[in-house]
Amino acid sequence: MRPKSSAKHLAMSFTWSVLMVVALVSLAGCARPQTAAAPPPPPAAPSPPAPDRAPAPPAPPRPMPELKEPLPAPVLAPQMGAEEEARLSRTAQSRIDSAEQSVSRVDLQRLGKDQREAFATARDFLAKAREALWSRDFSKAVTLAEKAQILADDLARAGR
Repeated sequence: MRPKSSAKHLAMSFTWSVLMVVALVSLAGCARPQTAAAPPPPPAAPSPPAPDRAPAPPAPPRPMPELKEPLPAPVLAPQMGAEEEARLSRTAQSRIDSAEQSVSRVDLQRLGKDQREAFATARDFLAKAREALWSRDFSKAVTLAEKAQILADDLARAGR
């Protein structure tokens, strides 16, 4: 029995020795002597300006180009098939048409100042709904058309 345990002990010792060598090599890495780089020389002192010449003034900053209108935010919309897109487009167009009919039924002569402002807001909603439809943001177009419809219906009832 002695020889078997001795062989087993020898195999274990060899395995541990190999593992220790591998660990030491991996921890040490690929060591090679490195030379220290010389520190960079200090920056040269700027020479004083010539006494007979004044320093040139700095160039004025360039003005930023002015935009006539702010850039529209990109529309993030889920990908949809052609049939779904056509259905949503028809729905949005239908809501816009309905809201336009409601706005056209409002009698401006019977509206007060606040009601005229609400009427202008309804027309603005419709214009934005058309823009949203054109940019293929169908849910925004429907929402804006519905808001215009609600305002126009309220104004039509108030003007009676």
